[in-house]
Amino acid sequence: MHDKVPVDEKLRERGLSIPSMCSNCRQHEESSFYLVFTCSFATQLWRWFAVIINMSLSFPIVDDLWKLCDRGWSPQCKLAIQATIICIINAIWSTRNNARFNNRTTHWKQAVSQIISSVSLSAKMSTLAASSSMTEFTILKSLNVKIHPPKSLIIKEVFWHPPIHGWIKCNCDGAATLNPPTAACGGIFRNSKAQFLGCFAEGLGHENSLFAELCGAMRALRRRIGVIFC
Repeated sequence: MHDKVPVDEKLRERGLSIPSMCSNCRQHEESSFYLVFTCSFATQLWRWFAVIINMSLSFPIVDDLWKLCDRGWSPQCKLAIQATIICIINAIWSTRNNARFNNRTTHWKQAVSQIISSVSLSAKMSTLAASSSMTEFTILKSLNVKIHPPKSLIIKEVFWHPPIHGWIKCNCDGAATLNPPTAACGGIFRNSKAQFLGCFAEGLGHENSLFAELCGAMRALRRRIGVIFC
């Protein structure tokens, strides 16, 4: 952050006459900004991070990096994002040094695994709380972080598993209200690759919840043969 890392650009400024090449991509002269933001290896890591937080990332200057942390995140999510940024920079620098001094190449996906492991440990060990936001829930789960919900909130995780090859799974449900008594059911069909195949939703009028649950299963069975109900 203080532009003091001894990349080739800085070594030249200090009087060393050396050839320069980015050790991660081997396609350009090495500077601090190029190594961290423009190199193809670094670009892959930032693209991965952009998918995690569902944002388009652009860093005209280094200080813009930390503006990601000032977006109203909950304390635990903010910590996880800060840790991810630090671990990405560390992974870029470590990969560069391994390539330059040990002649070892690191695939960016391997670096991602190491980043997730470090971030997961940092955020799990904290006592900071997350929010009930589904966006933050998705971010933290993508980073393999155990979520600390607010004391007034209980989060129950539900895991969806795809069916075996050649089968279709339908997740269906039914519900009813007491006052006024109104029921409805619905379902969604997905294959073994988790691809969306179709869905249905239907109002059932003045019925109870048991009727709605059974109707959901019966409607799904009428539409598909060989369905796993869940």
